Amino acid sequence: MSEQQEARSALLAARYARANDAVTTIAAPLLASGGVALIGVVSADEDKFRWPGPALLLVTLATILLVSCVQWGFRARPYLYSMADVEQQHGGALTVEQHERYVHQHALDIARWQRTTALADASYTAGLIALGLGVALVLAPPTGGTHVGWRWTAFAAVLLAVAMEAAWTLLERGDLALRAWQRRRRLRQARAANTSNG
Repeated sequence: MSEQQEARSALLAARYARANDAVTTIAAPLLASGGVALIGVVSADEDKFRWPGPALLLVTLATILLVSCVQWGFRARPYLYSMADVEQQHGGALTVEQHERYVHQHALDIARWQRTTALADASYTAGLIALGLGVALVLAPPTGGTHVGWRWTAFAAVLLAVAMEAAWTLLERGDLALRAWQRRRRLRQARAANTSNG
């Protein structure tokens, strides 16, 4: 990998880390608390909703997934640090032996951070989709309810937003999988070229 690619990769990792922190410390907790409030509302006035049972189930699952996102983010965060952080903790520059040891440990910790934040991301996305579906069910008007047209329109709008979120996630995951496959293919080709040259 060239220096320019390494610099870009480090910059993207830092941006992703900030975005992940925002999701796990701000967005997910706010959405989970909204889910808890919605559970209380639907439980108290079941007769005002068309499908209170399925709505409660979906909102409860969403709340669990969003809290799981917060927990995965919390568990991942200690593994994200820089070598500058290590040097600062040791009060200055590391010896060559310390540097080699910490570089190896740093690579292991970053890999662990990536795996754990992937779980936080999956929990967040699944929580968003479950919450959206639960909200859609809450919006569906009961038989004989008022504002039927408006509520069905809101129901459809939320379902559209959920479908867009699911599509976006699938496209993003597909893009990441394609890039990983291409990266592995390039590595195999480079190894094959080195083997044939050596």
